[in-house]
Amino acid sequence: MSGHDKPFWKQVLIVGALSLVISTSTLAAVCEAPRDNGIGGTGVQPDTRDQHPAENGIGGTGIQPDAGKPGDKPLENGIGGTGLRAGNGIGGTGRQQPTANYAGRVLFAKGGIMAWQPDGPARVLRKGDPVCEGDTLAVADLALAQLQMADNGKLMLRAKTRLVIDAFRKPSTMDGSERFAVTLLEGGMRAITGEIGHAHKENYAIATPLARIGIRGTDHEVFHIEQARIDLAAGTYNRVLSGGTVVEAAGSKLPLGPTEVGYVGPNGASPTLLKALPALLGTSAAELLSTSRKSTPGVEDTTSDDVVQALKLGSNRTVVNLDGTELVFAPPQSAYVGVNQLGGKQQYAMSASVLDAGLEYALALLDPSTNIPIAMADGDTGFNYISGDARLVKICGAMMDNVPVYWGLYANGTEGGFQIDPDTGDDQSVKVHHFAYSPGGATSMEVINSISGTFTFERLVGHSRLSDESGALGGRINGMSVDVMFGGNPGITRYQINLTDAQRREWSGAMDGFKSLADFAAGKLQLQTTCVGTGCGSGQGNGVATGMLVGQQGKGLATGFGLSTQTGQTVNGVAVLSRP
Repeated sequence: MSGHDKPFWKQVLIVGALSLVISTSTLAAVCEAPRDNGIGGTGVQPDTRDQHPAENGIGGTGIQPDAGKPGDKPLENGIGGTGLRAGNGIGGTGRQQPTANYAGRVLFAKGGIMAWQPDGPARVLRKGDPVCEGDTLAVADLALAQLQMADNGKLMLRAKTRLVIDAFRKPSTMDGSERFAVTLLEGGMRAITGEIGHAHKENYAIATPLARIGIRGTDHEVFHIEQARIDLAAGTYNRVLSGGTVVEAAGSKLPLGPTEVGYVGPNGASPTLLKALPALLGTSAAELLSTSRKSTPGVEDTTSDDVVQALKLGSNRTVVNLDGTELVFAPPQSAYVGVNQLGGKQQYAMSASVLDAGLEYALALLDPSTNIPIAMADGDTGFNYISGDARLVKICGAMMDNVPVYWGLYANGTEGGFQIDPDTGDDQSVKVHHFAYSPGGATSMEVINSISGTFTFERLVGHSRLSDESGALGGRINGMSVDVMFGGNPGITRYQINLTDAQRREWSGAMDGFKSLADFAAGKLQLQTTCVGTGCGSGQGNGVATGMLVGQQGKGLATGFGLSTQTGQTVNGVAVLSRP
C-alpha cells in the first residue's frame, strides 16, 4: 500500500501515528548550549629535529576550518592547534561553537512538527529537542506542540501553524539587550511571556503579515488566517487571556485587556475590537479563564490542562477540519482496548490505553458522524491502527458504572486497515481490528488504589464478533471470568475464557498467578491455550490478553485476547465484563 495512493486525510493519520510510535531523531540539534568537548591547543610548537619552538604562534581553536566548497560551516569537536610558530602563543579553547542561539525546547510534540534554519535541512522535533533563533517551525494537520522558552515563557502551537523565531537573546541579566521576536505566518498559537518583556516590554513582539503585537505581562492567543473560510474572515486575531496587549497596524494602535479580542483585516486595515473570538478559533475566553486559570496567572501556573484547553475547539473534544473532512480527538481519560489480527508469524498485536488530555501518550481519532474511533496510536506500547477503507462491523454499546462502553471490529475493504511498524515505519496489513472504547470512562488509579479486595468480573456484557486465522467472523464466548485485585498493588490474579469460533472449534485460555494492571494493559498477560475440534492442528499453544478497568468505581472491565496453537490456528476478540 503506497502512501501516494492514500487520500490526504489518511496520510495525515499515518503521520500522527508515526509521531507517537517512532521516537528516534536522525538530525543533530543546531543550537545546543556550548560544551568543552574539543581539545585546546598549547600555543607551543613541539620540538622537532632538535630545534627550539618558534615564537609568536597562535594556538588552534578546537574547531575544524572550512573544508570543501565555499559556505561550508566549520565542523565541531576539532582538536586545537599547537601554535606552530610560537612558544608564547595563545592556546586554543577546544570549545564547540553553536551555529544558532538556543531559544528553548519542546515540552511535547504530537503529530508532524518540523523545524529548519534558513540554510539548513529540515529536522523532526520531538519532546526535549531544542528550538533555535532563526528556526521556522511547521506544525502539521492534527499536530500539537508546546515550547518551553529559555526565559521560562511558553508557546503553544496549534495544527497547521507556521512560526518563525526571528530573534531570541537572553543575557544573564535583563539589561535591555534581551530580545524576543517571532512571526506567525499562519495558524494559531498561545503565548505566555517569560522573563523577556517584563522589564523592557518593547523588546518582546509577535508579528503576523498584517500586524505587530506588543505585550504588557501577558497570556494571549494569536491567529493568522491567510484565506477566508465559511464564517471566518481572513486576517489576524488576538485574544487576551490575562494581562494586556497592543495591536498595531496601518499606523494605529488598539490596546486590549483580559477577554478582549482584536482583529486586523487585509489590505492595510486598522485594528478593530471584536465582541468575541470567532467560534471556529476556540472556546470563549470566559470559559478558559474560569476553568484553568482561576488564580492570578503566572508562568508556573501553566499546566498541560491549560495547553489542551487553549487548543480545544469544543467543550469536550478537539475538532479539526481536514480537506473538508471533520476529525475529532477522543476526550481525555477515555479507555481504548485494541486487538490487531495480522498475517504471517506475528499473529496479533494488542494493547489497552488511557487516552490522555495532552495527547502526550495515546490518542484516538473519531468519526464525527458516529463518535467511534477510526484510528489510534499509543506512544508507550507502539500499538496503533488506522482503519483505512476497512468496514465497521456490528458496533454495540452499553452503559456500565455510569459510563458508555462500545465494542465492535473493522474488517474487509479494498485495502483494509493497517498498522505502522514502530521500528521501520512500514505499513502492515491488519485483517481484523477488534476494539472496545469508553469515552472518558477509564477508571482512575486514585479510585483503583482506594478500593480494597479482589473482585471477580464474570458477567459478560458483550463481545465483538470473533475472528479466526482464515478471516471468518462468528462464534460466541461461552464463559469468561477475571479476578482483579484492587488496592495499592493492583493486578490480575486469574483469567479464564472459553469460546467457540466460527469453525465450531472450542477454545480455552487460562492464567493463574499475578500480572500487574500496567503489564495487563501492555498486552503481557500470557495464557495457556487449548483448541478442541476439527482443524485445531496441534491443539495446544499460548495466548495473550490485555485490558483495563472502566467506570467511575471500576465495575467494568474491557479486555482483548488472542489465542493460538503451535501450528498457527488463532482466534481473537474483545469482551466487556462487569462485577457487582
